[in-house]
Amino acid sequence: SSCRYYIRQSVRRFERWANEEVQLHVVRSAAELEEGKRILTALHQGRWGEETGKFGSPRFAAFHAAVMPALLHEGALELLWLSVRDEPVAAVYNIVWNGKVYFYQSGRKVDVPSGIRPGIVLHAHAIRRAIEAGRREYDFLGGGEHYKGQMALASRPLVQLRVARPSFLERTRTLAERGIQLARVIRNTLRRQQRPVPSRRSPIASAEQGDGGESA
Repeated sequence: SSCRYYIRQSVRRFERWANEEVQLHVVRSAAELEEGKRILTALHQGRWGEETGKFGSPRFAAFHAAVMPALLHEGALELLWLSVRDEPVAAVYNIVWNGKVYFYQSGRKVDVPSGIRPGIVLHAHAIRRAIEAGRREYDFLGGGEHYKGQMALASRPLVQLRVARPSFLERTRTLAERGIQLARVIRNTLRRQQRPVPSRRSPIASAEQGDGGESA
């Protein structure tokens, strides 16, 4: 119920601030894709800064400039943005595959009034679109951001898989990792052994002193 309240409150506040001058844009053509990429990049870089924003990397930007048209052609791209009074305020870049929507990147305008959450509202629109399209999941992927915990119904552990050719460098790295893991096990074992042993008391004494024990 607290999650529903958070989302509904965010939508109501946003709609009051926008004063019904809000529009949801959906990329469906190559021309719209160019505009959507420009808006996504500007909002993302404006949110995170030129040094830390992902699209500030030439390799990252070039990769997605090549991938996004292919995803659009396959019907696997969901690029959305919200505009208020004809000004973009939030954008989201999702990948749709096998009946699921995977949230990948986003950006939002930062100079909005306190309590106005355009990113949350855009995710709410995207989730509604996923439900209407009969998608099975809307996956926020990795990350411990607060809004993901507020909007998600569950979480799954992430598994990291490393594949490498056999080499001296790889064997050295593997041995070093095993050594670090062994050192951690030994350290934790020693810490447990050094812990003071609690004194035993009778159940009646525990109850009388109010430490939560049950009296017989």
